[in-house]
Amino acid sequence: MIGTGLIGGSLAMALRKAGWRVTASDRDRGALRQAIRRGAASRACADPREAVRGASVVVLAVPVQAMVGVMRRIAPALSPATTVTDACSVKGPVVDAAARILPWPRMFVGAHPMSGRETSGIGAALPGLFRGRACIVTPVKGTSPLALARARRLWRAAGCRIVRLSPARHDRIVAAVSHLPHAIAAALVRTGLRDPAASRVFSGSFRDMTRIAASPPGLWDGIMHANGRELARAARAFSRELALQVREAGRPGPRLRRMLARSAAARKRLGVPGR
Repeated sequence: MIGTGLIGGSLAMALRKAGWRVTASDRDRGALRQAIRRGAASRACADPREAVRGASVVVLAVPVQAMVGVMRRIAPALSPATTVTDACSVKGPVVDAAARILPWPRMFVGAHPMSGRETSGIGAALPGLFRGRACIVTPVKGTSPLALARARRLWRAAGCRIVRLSPARHDRIVAAVSHLPHAIAAALVRTGLRDPAASRVFSGSFRDMTRIAASPPGLWDGIMHANGRELARAARAFSRELALQVREAGRPGPRLRRMLARSAAARKRLGVPGR
């Protein structure tokens, strides 16, 4: 496990509970010590090259902006039999980097577990973070069937249900259902709190809508940059929908109610959030 933050730490804890042996690596030695204390790993290595030697599966649980550097670091230590997967929120740039950098790119399987928290670090990790959540896997032409099977088995061991998409389709969909909500939450905080009095009177709807705005800025700025084109496309579609809704609010007639009713019905069909 390369990276022992919220995602890497939670995955490592889940895998340990499922009986897997986990070696953890992180540039933060304090995080490594905490990973051992919390049971996220049985062995820790500051050097990622040492951590991946002899591994059957390597998980890259680092921010997207760190992915190229980590791949270059571990590439000389990988064997032809090692499966490499990741947990990044953006797939196109990561899959492209794997094809350029890893010595056996057919053994790489892009993955993205659709779960998280607004808190970060190994201290926030939970072994049940992925239980019942989707993990999107993004194999490409030439991906090893063995590598794909291993990646699916790993994420299932953590409690995920598997969804298979192409990298491009993943980035398009996730821009709309994950990256755009974070952008909207951040913008809503800046808009809603322009008047200092708002911080004393805000309601539950504002609190719930803006919860994810507290997520780590250094993580989300990298994600938004990496998927900027699809995020912009999703934002344009959202802006059209929002403008239409606001326009109808100033007009008589039942159209606004029908729009709200369609949205309410669609949201109810989703069932439990994250399921």
